[in-house]
Amino acid sequence: MPDADGDARLQLLLEEYKHLTDSLKENETMGERRLQFLFTLVTAAFGGIAALMQLGRATPPVAVSVLAGFVLLFLFGLVTLERIVKRNVATDRYIDALNKIRGYFIMAEGTERYRQAFELYSEASKTRKHPGLFSLRPGGLAQGTAVINSVVAGAAFGFSASHARLAPACVFGGAAVLTGLAWLAQWLLVRERYAKVTA
Repeated sequence: MPDADGDARLQLLLEEYKHLTDSLKENETMGERRLQFLFTLVTAAFGGIAALMQLGRATPPVAVSVLAGFVLLFLFGLVTLERIVKRNVATDRYIDALNKIRGYFIMAEGTERYRQAFELYSEASKTRKHPGLFSLRPGGLAQGTAVINSVVAGAAFGFSASHARLAPACVFGGAAVLTGLAWLAQWLLVRERYAKVTA
């Protein structure tokens, strides 16, 4: 006699699997769109800042407007980074849930061939239990956002130092140092966010 309850459970899991797959795709797409929008905004803003500097670099209102633009860009970049970190956590949860559903079907079927076909999916959780060094190597969306934010911070210092007519060595050296510090601060922020999630 067919197991109606068992069939219903399998059907529910299949529907849930489809829903999670669609959610994962949408989540990935939204993360890419956020980074693309940030990159477009920063590029346009840098063009506008360059135009303002051409109009009157020594004028105080222009300098204040440029600095305000840098601050707003950096703050928007931090918000984008925060949202991308949340997106990464959501992605990991979707992947874990999909793996659990696959694992259920593997256990339910119990055949060697079926198990081998889904062996990769039955591995350990892919979530970021211990975030590694926040480097450029992974090439993820969080890393890309941090690069943009760091460049904005460095450019803001470079503009301020140049406007104050400091020596070129101070301008470029200070910009490089601030870029590195901004990168480090964002790495610590991302690490702290992942630690809260996995605690």
